[in-house]
Amino acid sequence: RSDFRPYLTYIDEDGKAVDTMFDGILLLGLRSQYGRYFMQTGDTDHLQEEDWYWYLDKTFGEGGDVDELNEAAKIAAEELNDPDYKVKLVVMDPGIYTSHTKFGYLGGDHMLNFQVDADWKYASDWWLSEVERRFNEGNYDHVEFAGYYWLDEQYGFGETLWYLEYHQKWVHDHGYKFYWIPMSPAN
Repeated sequence: RSDFRPYLTYIDEDGKAVDTMFDGILLLGLRSQYGRYFMQTGDTDHLQEEDWYWYLDKTFGEGGDVDELNEAAKIAAEELNDPDYKVKLVVMDPGIYTSHTKFGYLGGDHMLNFQVDADWKYASDWWLSEVERRFNEGNYDHVEFAGYYWLDEQYGFGETLWYLEYHQKWVHDHGYKFYWIPMSPAN
């Protein structure tokens, strides 16, 4: 039985599902297996391409988080006698920090330097498209992809606000929702 089960259904004292619990799940990655944080702080190592691949493989790989979520939703559908039951999925968008000058290739022909706008946009489009592609290829019958969660809570000071707007436009243009919970001093 899936670890996600108690998040999707209210389980009574007899271990039976009696109602739905949460209608959506955010799969949030804060730190990769390599010890680097997805939300950048001044005292951490910069993310690398391998960190992104780790999160995507962990999330969408065989037996990964979305497989487990789909299994839990399938169980919920059976237990609640609701064959149309689906849970909404929101996936982390790590953002891309312009301080990264040697990130990786992401299938491209050169080392990405995020101080170069074209490289930044390439990486942004790659991440969003890769999440969408992997979800669609998973053929999850009880999970509905709802959107992306912008991870950095303190983003958008000065000129960098266009980065956030770039992601938001891509997400909306593809029919998804863009989630963000900015901390109080953020723009």
